[in-house]
Amino acid sequence: MAPSVEASSGDREPLPPLVVVIGAGSSGLPTVKSCLEEGLRVVCLERTGGVGGLWRYTEEPVEGCGSVARNTMLNSSKEFSAYSDFPPHASCPNFMHHSGMLEYLTQYSKHFDLDSHIRFNHVVESVRRTSAGEVDAGGGDGSERRWTVSGRDKTTGQNFTFHADAVVVCSGHHAVPKWPDLPGLRDTVPRSRGARARIPEGVHVRGPPRAGARHGKLRRETSPSN
Repeated sequence: MAPSVEASSGDREPLPPLVVVIGAGSSGLPTVKSCLEEGLRVVCLERTGGVGGLWRYTEEPVEGCGSVARNTMLNSSKEFSAYSDFPPHASCPNFMHHSGMLEYLTQYSKHFDLDSHIRFNHVVESVRRTSAGEVDAGGGDGSERRWTVSGRDKTTGQNFTFHADAVVVCSGHHAVPKWPDLPGLRDTVPRSRGARARIPEGVHVRGPPRAGARHGKLRRETSPSN
């Protein structure tokens, strides 16, 4: 069942192009804002229940979603990390904890009323070119939408389809770990940790020495102490 998208009819002026933005994280939010500033219609599809993307830490891994580690701190200053039109509050520490960054993104979305353009718990499963003459692929104004975006609403369990003039993918690149193809790696390494690594609060991991392939700050954040 396709969600309704207002269409023009009769002698009305053609509607502005429709843009579908995938992801409501630190890239998706300003993309939605920029589309609105240009007079475009925009629908943002976010697979989780809130904005923030990578900065929305969860104790348990969420399939298809990247996440910071529990101890992640920004390694760039708040001024350098912020959007130019929405400076962080003076009370924020210079190098914020990830929860502070999530709060900043949440306030950014509320300040510019971006939430009203976001469909939460909408998992995109397919993006494809719209077939020529496809039923309901028009905008109601004689135009043909170029892209068909399909997926599932986790809240209702219903499928959805949008026909859009443009699609902007802002889902990030941290959701699916990339494992190097090294001979014997999967057979000889008993346990490996990656993008979905979690250590429950208060648990101290002990055991044999470990090798960390991650670099710098991220390696320290995800490496348990002996």
